[in-house]
Amino acid sequence: MTATQPPFRGDFDREFPGWRSQLDPLFQAIEATPVLVLSWGPGENTPDFAKRDELCRDLRQNPANCVNTPEQLARDDPRLADLANHDIYGLEEILAEEADVVVCLLTRSATGVHGEIMKYFDNQLIRPKLRALIPKKPPTPTVGFIYRAAHDLPDSQKFRYTRQQYQLCEEMRSRCREWIEAVRFQKYRQLRHASQQNSGRHT
Repeated sequence: MTATQPPFRGDFDREFPGWRSQLDPLFQAIEATPVLVLSWGPGENTPDFAKRDELCRDLRQNPANCVNTPEQLARDDPRLADLANHDIYGLEEILAEEADVVVCLLTRSATGVHGEIMKYFDNQLIRPKLRALIPKKPPTPTVGFIYRAAHDLPDSQKFRYTRQQYQLCEEMRSRCREWIEAVRFQKYRQLRHASQQNSGRHT
């Protein structure tokens, strides 16, 4: 190869014969990997619940996403309803630990989800799963104690939105989809490695 010849000229099938047939099943397997998404946010009887529901409906457009709220799950499964009656925080903890990712919509008016993030921030099974949509302007000039946990999440786990972004929602929906796809790929890799180890192929 001379200095004037780029290593890749854009014709994938010609440059790398055989790779297309190898990669197509790979990406099909990645896309089919199910992701359990738990939604935290404003309660069903609050004005901001409509935005939380909009985000859930957008994620449900991908059939590989299983998107639920704790409220929905407790209604649909009597066993979970019984747990909720006895220990609502215990139920939330179990569901978050079982989920692949927890998408949290934080608003200026709803404090419950701030409290949930603060409560489980030190849970090593839950904190890496948290993905938070946070108002860019805090509700007070200084971020109060209950809001601190969400703001302390790594940048990769949070998205600060403006009022306009909240109203239009496109960037918020896009960020949620990006988060889910990253989780899907990581889950696929974990399942792939586990399968290889079980079959003795992993080195």
